Amino acid sequence: MEVKEAVDEIQKTWIEYKEVIGKYGTELSEAKEKLEKMDSRMDELETKLNRPTGTPSPQADLETKAFINWARKGQLAPEEVKLLSTDVFPSGGLFLPASLSNRIIMKVLEISPIRSLATVERIGAGDTREFIAEADFPGYGWTSERATREETDADNLWKLLRITVEEMYAEPKVTQKLLDDADFDVEGWLVNAIAKQFAKAEGDAFVNGNGVGKPRGLLTHPEVAIVNTAADYVIDADAIIDLTETLPEEFDAGARFLMRKSTRAAIRKLKNTDETVYLWQPPFGAEPSTLCGYPITIVPDMPALAAASSVYPIVFGNIAEAYTIVDKPGVSMIRDAITAKGFVIFYTTRRVGGDVVNPQAILKLHTAAA
Repeated sequence: MEVKEAVDEIQKTWIEYKEVIGKYGTELSEAKEKLEKMDSRMDELETKLNRPTGTPSPQADLETKAFINWARKGQLAPEEVKLLSTDVFPSGGLFLPASLSNRIIMKVLEISPIRSLATVERIGAGDTREFIAEADFPGYGWTSERATREETDADNLWKLLRITVEEMYAEPKVTQKLLDDADFDVEGWLVNAIAKQFAKAEGDAFVNGNGVGKPRGLLTHPEVAIVNTAADYVIDADAIIDLTETLPEEFDAGARFLMRKSTRAAIRKLKNTDETVYLWQPPFGAEPSTLCGYPITIVPDMPALAAASSVYPIVFGNIAEAYTIVDKPGVSMIRDAITAKGFVIFYTTRRVGGDVVNPQAILKLHTAAA
C-alpha cells in the first residue's frame, strides 16, 4: 500500500470512528462491534504504513534522492529538475515529494490535539470548502390519516458556510556544516522540525484564531454559548455541572472537556465547604481520565485562569460535530542560505483552514459572574 493511500484511509477510518462514538457512545453492543472492527482496521493500516516497504518505486526513490541533494546543496541537476514539481522553483523552492509531505502531515496529526478530535476534510481544486448547515429545526406536527396537513415553517432552515484555506509556514533552521555531514538525516530532521512548528501554529489558531488570514478558533466564534462561573476569575463545581447539563442531549455522546493542565489542577483542588475533602477524587496516582463522566483532553493553547474578563479556560462539547478542519494537499519549500550566514532556513508552507460549523455542539466556560 502506498503511503498516501494509507494516510487517506487512516484519516477516513478515524472520521468514521468518531462518528460512531458521537452517534452511539461506547456502551451499546452495536457501537462496540463497529468500533472493534475499526480498531482492527486502524491497526492494520498503521502496520502497513510502518512496515518497511522493501524496494521503493524507482520514481519515488529518485524523487527522494533529488530532494535530499537539493536540501543539502541547494542545487538540482537538469534530470532532477524534471523529477520534482517545480511550480515555485522560480523563487528558489519546490513542492516536497509526496512521501515526505505525507509523513509531515501524519506527524502533525499525532501531536495536534484539536486535529485529532475535529472533523478533517481535504480539498483539491480551489481554496474554499462550502458546507450546508442547519440554521434551525424544521417545523413538525401530528395528523390523522384523512386530516389536512398544514404546511410547516421552512424558512431559514439552512445556511451556507465557507471555510477558506490559509497559508501557514514554518522556518526550521540548520547549519550548513551539519547539512554537509553525510551521516545527518536531513529527511527525518525536516519531518520532525516542520511538523512541530505546523502543529504549534495550527493548534493555537484552532483555539484562538480570529479568522483573518488564519482559521477561526473554537473560542472566537460569536455563536458559541457561554456558561458563567459564580464568581470572577475562579472555577467552581457548579459551573462544571452547568456545562455538562446545558449541552443539548444530542451532543452528549462524544462530548469532552478541553483545558490546559493548570486548569485541570485547579479543578482537582476544589474542596467541600469546610475545606476537608476534595470534590473530585480520581484514583490516586492514576491519570484522571474523566470529569463528571466525560473525557478530558489537555490542550496547551487553551487560556490559563487569570484575572481577566475575557478568559474562557474550558470548552465542553462534541468537537467532531462542532469544528471542521480543511486541508489542501501539498507542502512547498524554499531553501534560504542568505538570510542567516552559515545557516540554511527551510521556509515551508501549506494551506489549512478551520471554523466552527455547528456552534450548538460546544459551550465555553467564562470565569466571570453573570
